[in-house]
Amino acid sequence: EPYTSDVLKFRAEKGDKRLLVACPAFVCDCLETTCEITHEYGKEFKDRGGEILQLVEGLNSHPTWITALKTMILEQS
Repeated sequence: EPYTSDVLKFRAEKGDKRLLVACPAFVCDCLETTCEITHEYGKEFKDRGGEILQLVEGLNSHPTWITALKTMILEQS
C-alpha cells in the first residue's frame, strides 16, 4: 500500500496532469510491467482527468549498471 490506483486517483483529484512513474524494484523492463504501467495505468489516470503518465525506463543493459552488477557479484564470491 498505497495501491497504484489509489495514488492515481489522489493525484488526479489534486489536479496533477502529468505523472512520472519510477519502479525502483525493477532493474530491467519487462513487457508486462511496461504495458501495465504505461497503458493500463496511463488510461486510468487519463480517465480521471490526467493528461500524461510516463514510465521511467529501467536500467536494463546500461553499461554502468552492468559494471555495478558485476562488481556486486564479484564482491560476494
